[in-house]
Amino acid sequence: MTGTVASAPTTGPAVDVRDLRIGATRRGRADGDDEIVHGISFTIDAGRCVALVGESGAGKSISARALLGLSGEGTAVTAQTLRVLGDDVLGYSPTQWRQLRGGRAGLILQDALTSLDPLQTLHSAISEVLRQHNTVPRSRVDARVVELLELVGIPDAAARSRQRPGQLSGGLRQRALIATAIAADPGLIVADEPTTALDVTVQRQVLDVLAERKAAGTALLLVSHDLAVVAEIADEVLVLKDGHVVERGTPRQVLDAPQHDYTRRLIAAIPTAASRGTRLAVTEGVSERVALPPRAVGEATVIDAVGLVKSYALPGASESFRAVDEVTFTVHRGETVGLVGESGSGKSTVGQIVLGLTAADAGTVTLDGADWSTLPERRRRARRRSLQLVSQDPLSSFDPRYSAARVVAEALPPGLSKAQRTARIAELFDRVSLAGSLAQRSPSRLSGGQRQRLAIARALAADPIAIVCDEAVSALDVSIQAQILDLLADIQAESHLALLFISHDLGVIHHIADRVLVMEKGRVVEAGDAGEVFENPQAPYTRRLLADVPRGLELATL
Repeated sequence: MTGTVASAPTTGPAVDVRDLRIGATRRGRADGDDEIVHGISFTIDAGRCVALVGESGAGKSISARALLGLSGEGTAVTAQTLRVLGDDVLGYSPTQWRQLRGGRAGLILQDALTSLDPLQTLHSAISEVLRQHNTVPRSRVDARVVELLELVGIPDAAARSRQRPGQLSGGLRQRALIATAIAADPGLIVADEPTTALDVTVQRQVLDVLAERKAAGTALLLVSHDLAVVAEIADEVLVLKDGHVVERGTPRQVLDAPQHDYTRRLIAAIPTAASRGTRLAVTEGVSERVALPPRAVGEATVIDAVGLVKSYALPGASESFRAVDEVTFTVHRGETVGLVGESGSGKSTVGQIVLGLTAADAGTVTLDGADWSTLPERRRRARRRSLQLVSQDPLSSFDPRYSAARVVAEALPPGLSKAQRTARIAELFDRVSLAGSLAQRSPSRLSGGQRQRLAIARALAADPIAIVCDEAVSALDVSIQAQILDLLADIQAESHLALLFISHDLGVIHHIADRVLVMEKGRVVEAGDAGEVFENPQAPYTRRLLADVPRGLELATL
């Protein structure tokens, strides 16, 4: 794929930021006590990439969006210098910001489905940018839309241009979002977590597109919690903590030989083969990994899935699409079985069948040796407490009217007195390290990590024998992800729960799983001990997945 050289200022860096400060405002005035970003500075030359890394709340996204006038209402932005593509943007009017965004500077967000208008076709979304910024003559708009979709690697671009975002896979949506962002040939792209929650294959495709834009002369500001992605594409890395830059340098300097304790802890939190059996979350000043508590895998089979098949009818097609094709596996007491594969491989559908939320066309699931999938719903409902779900987005599964305590309370067994329920809720909050002071707070006011802890507490309230984790940590930053994975390991050691862990993150599965199943197009193409599968893959598909994992980061050790 090739493209034109991105527009950029004739002299000086594409971005020049000195002493950027962002704070909350009260009555329209900045309040120094509520400063969020504390004087960060960086420059980005054309054809170069600067990456901002750090855990949630570090100030990464708000700093990046300040370059586009999107720091949000109720914030005040000040700086000694804030120049974007040659212009001093500190005094920009709303009209000037709109002219900059989408024209000279593009923005790529994490969730393309919410960033793209669900009612617009790709052609409509991209052509709107082209017309608004007079990028090409009107007679060339249709052709340029197709060219842009081809540029970002969308197959059959002319036909795809007539589709809406909801008709595309996650990878195609993210590519379409990039096509929209680069439509006006911007000199700057701000990419805020552009590969989060994408499988390794789609992640590789997105990284390739960004690398090509960078090679064509575009300046790139990347916000990411994925340090392997950062190491592969960035020229300079800034590590942010609580709005301060605590370390900066090239990826090799920062990630291979970190000097700051916070950076070392971020790197130690990355799940890998080397981290198996040890805690990912380490405390300040710790110089070596701490072993997880021993966990025994029993002989009793908790989940037994045999010959699962699920097909879906496709509009206008004579044949149905087989999403799950003869899938068979077991999960034993105290065991973690990982289910991996790219988007559309069928892994989440398998999870839904196991949970009894989707009916299989063929095959059976037994739970703790008794019929499960063949039971009528009224009889299955009585046993549903034994099998729980922790999903990627727990907030959508919480009743928005409920407090955090009530979310947990609804899963408690019937027959408990008020005092018993109160004591049990407090016990569960403590077990998942969730502060009791949060009990009456709405889940919408909790952080991502707190919501995931609440989801785990709710699952445990039912005293289950097995939990299905469907991308349970994929949207969390590396520090919070580490805490949740350690929490699950502790709970499993105590309760001997069986875990079916569905994830696109191969590092997470390698760290946590005892056995792994690799799915491609609805079928299990490889299965076995996690170490054997990852270190000596036999299936070509497994080898391709592993090859797509970003290799830029050589992990520093504690």
